[in-house]
Amino acid sequence: MKIYTGRKVAIFTDAHGLLEPVEAALLDIKSRGIDEIYSLGDNIGDGPDSLGVIKALADNNVKCIAGNAEEYINLGLQPFKSYMMREDRIREVERTKNELGKEGIEILKTMSHSYELKIGGKKVGLCHFGNDVRIDYWDRSTWTYQTHFDFMKSGDRLDKKASKQFSYTASKEQIQNIRRLGTGEASLIEDNLGFKSAYEEPLFPREDNPHVGQKLNVFSDIFQGHVHFKLEDPGKTNFHTLRAVGMAYRKDPTDTASYVILDEYIDSSTNDRVFDIKEILVEYDRDKLVYKILNEMDDSSKLEKFTNVTDEERSRLGR
Repeated sequence: MKIYTGRKVAIFTDAHGLLEPVEAALLDIKSRGIDEIYSLGDNIGDGPDSLGVIKALADNNVKCIAGNAEEYINLGLQPFKSYMMREDRIREVERTKNELGKEGIEILKTMSHSYELKIGGKKVGLCHFGNDVRIDYWDRSTWTYQTHFDFMKSGDRLDKKASKQFSYTASKEQIQNIRRLGTGEASLIEDNLGFKSAYEEPLFPREDNPHVGQKLNVFSDIFQGHVHFKLEDPGKTNFHTLRAVGMAYRKDPTDTASYVILDEYIDSSTNDRVFDIKEILVEYDRDKLVYKILNEMDDSSKLEKFTNVTDEERSRLGR
């Protein structure tokens, strides 16, 4: 028998400037009396309402993680030059930066890079991605992770090697690289600003050394975003990749926002504390969102694909 303790934690991720699903999720979360809320990053960019999203998160006391979309502005694009130095991507970051203005950019600076929770008798980690996107965006990335899943069709894991790439986080090799490139004169080079940031605030900093992160295998569960797809990767550490709050894939309904609740309970047969993971789907004003995408975005082809804008919607809501 499950005896629920009343502690509930709400988590969502990858809003990417889509205000309507964020507002719907927050309203539903508040209606359930939940006040412990986390966003796993990429709150901004791509969508028409980046400033609106981060102001809504701040107004609702959401604890926010900075994803790579935030770091493009916090750190500049040079640390991400292997991926970001394309005209369309540079233009999109500049558009987002201009929309955020001084007020929004200051909010980005307050975001953390990870959070550690104790819930259900377990040590749980929250981050944008298990490999630090500030320094590890290419070799150990969302793409290299997705190759281990049938992510476009079922989301099923194809092999048992998916989480292996996360063993690099807080490894001896990574720590050495962060110290070598993130301190001293090397840290002044624009290319190395991600390493400097990772030295100043690593993922899951250790209590005995704030410049060194914890290995992910010390956590029972890691909740991450970044991938946009919903993926489950069980093991000694269970990796839960959440669906982006306002995007739909495979059989996900297109008109619902997605978030999860960690619901703590006591197992009466063992007296152990545990938690359930419940995905919550909430309807939002899709017509309003699609209208903004089609009529207020200069180049929305990427976002139209992410949000599954249909031909019927283009005809009915477009210019």
